[in-house]
Amino acid sequence: MAVSNSTAWVHGDPRISLLRELNKDASSLVTDAGLSDARNTATLDLDWLDRAVSRVSSRFTIIVIGHVSSGKSSFINSLLGRKLLVPSDRPTDGVVSVLQGTAPGKEEYAEKVMRDGTIERCTIVEATRFLRQQETPSEHQLRCREVRLFLDEPWLRELRIVNTPGLGDRLDAFEKVALDYLRDDASDLVVWTFFPDAAANAAEVGLFHEQLLRRKGAVVGVVTRCLEGREDDSSYDPRRDLAFVGERGVLAALKKNLGQYLREIVLYDSHAVRRMVQRMRANPDLQADESFSADLRRSGYLHIRETLTSLLGETHDQHQEARRASLLKRCEAHAAAVASSLEYAERALQQKAKLEQAEIAAWRKVESEIVGPARAGMRVAVQKLAHERAGELVSIMGNSAADTITENFGLLDTLGRSLVSWTGVCDSAADALNSKIGIGIDAALEKADFHPRLQKAVQDLVHEHLMKLQLDLQRVSDAGTQGERRVEVDPGRPAGSPTDVLGDALSGALKGVVSAVLKSVARNLEKRAAEEAAKAAGREATKRAAGKAGEAAAKKAAGAGAARFAGVVTLVLVPFDIAKMVKDFRKGRDNLAETVKARYKSDRPTYGARIFDGMWPLAEEGLSVVLRDARTILGQRTNALAEHLERANRAASLRESLLSLEQQFATRTRE
Repeated sequence: MAVSNSTAWVHGDPRISLLRELNKDASSLVTDAGLSDARNTATLDLDWLDRAVSRVSSRFTIIVIGHVSSGKSSFINSLLGRKLLVPSDRPTDGVVSVLQGTAPGKEEYAEKVMRDGTIERCTIVEATRFLRQQETPSEHQLRCREVRLFLDEPWLRELRIVNTPGLGDRLDAFEKVALDYLRDDASDLVVWTFFPDAAANAAEVGLFHEQLLRRKGAVVGVVTRCLEGREDDSSYDPRRDLAFVGERGVLAALKKNLGQYLREIVLYDSHAVRRMVQRMRANPDLQADESFSADLRRSGYLHIRETLTSLLGETHDQHQEARRASLLKRCEAHAAAVASSLEYAERALQQKAKLEQAEIAAWRKVESEIVGPARAGMRVAVQKLAHERAGELVSIMGNSAADTITENFGLLDTLGRSLVSWTGVCDSAADALNSKIGIGIDAALEKADFHPRLQKAVQDLVHEHLMKLQLDLQRVSDAGTQGERRVEVDPGRPAGSPTDVLGDALSGALKGVVSAVLKSVARNLEKRAAEEAAKAAGREATKRAAGKAGEAAAKKAAGAGAARFAGVVTLVLVPFDIAKMVKDFRKGRDNLAETVKARYKSDRPTYGARIFDGMWPLAEEGLSVVLRDARTILGQRTNALAEHLERANRAASLRESLLSLEQQFATRTRE
């Protein structure tokens, strides 16, 4: 990649723009999948890329992290060759401190940047005193975001060093400060300090996991105090000590626990380095001394210098290039982290789809093996009831028609006297007789309370079958609650009954839908009971308050409900052949009345079918009402299933795009 002082390429780079868009889409999918946990922090941090791009022209930044008293302050002091930050075996710094350079020869100073945005200038001594927890109340420190130390140090000409409060601090708030600052990702390199006997334990690495998602190959592990007690023993080199480099040594533990984050491990002794840096500053010619140079190597100073030089280069342009390379590497790691989140999201969405499919399939099984038989049983019961009521109906109609014929036989007498226009007279007489028969049948049906009784019979039948359905569904619900344990079938129930057929096949997949149906059944049964109570109370109140007029009104109200059944009967006399009617007239009225009765009786199947056609839609509606909630839920499940599958496919597609983008960033970094 060509060296340039310009940062315009960052804002115009199509890969970065594409990463921003893919990240936005991925964040939506990860949220839909319900994965808002630590594994997906990078995906959900939609502002990260903007923050990272905005800092591309700033100085290369090293952030120093580690457990309390793991040697962070001593490490920084050693690089500077001065005892700037006061180390201790207890928690020390409670505030983030940022060390950066001034122009050569300029006065050193410090700034306290408060969380409300205000900046307070102070001296270096005042600032370092403020940083120490032992000298500053914690509430004062927590009001400060960071302390900036502007130092006349060669190390800080092209980079910044950020020192953080330690993990395991006496206050969780200080630990959170360190984690939040690292998550903010304003640094290019992480230096993680460890004591040899606590190198990168799993718990410590776990605390930093989500903050290191974009730090693949960007962590330098610094094991401090490596010469402790052996500083003057020139024959000792920690790089040959099996406690450090053996199969079960410190380096192996670091490599195992830091894994892909790790770039380099430096065995380091801060106290020895600080003293040697002080001597070099006083006498630069010491670096040419072989013995002194060997001590620099043994202490880890040369190793850390070589590591930083390989990252930063030695010129200003190389430093700027390192800054850009750092951004590209983090974009590469960010793309990988988002792709990883999408892999989890795809699996989660597919699992959600499987759960929806299981619930839909389970309900289909209930519909087939419980609701279907319940519907078929109710249909048979309605057919039986229609047949019974058809017998009553044709009896009422036949008797009423026969009575009408007997009472109005004189109408037919005109047939015998009409010698000229007998056809017209016969037609007129037949129409009049039909009209009277219709009126008579209406009166007879009303007197027998036929329609209201028919309506109540259907309601009772639906009520009875809903109660049976409720019992069967409750057993299925209980089976789901019991998990895989098979439902015990009631010995009184016939073999092959719904719960016997279903057994434990449904498990718990259907409990939500079955519960919705049970609630709907219960509501409808309760509604029926309430209606019956209201009717009874209304009839009693009518009798007490309104006498005959009230009773008529009550009948009218009841008749409104029964009116839906009125269409089952079309009250017309079956058309008779006129010549045959004259012949029957001559045989006598009794013979004619019996003929009419017989005709109605022979039409019983027809009336039974017509009664069924009127009753069944009402009965079926009673069943449909209680299944409406379940079918609404199942409709939602079906829609959700389609959405989960569509989102899973989108997650897979996005993941492929991000993995491709990751490779593009990797290639761009190596150019």
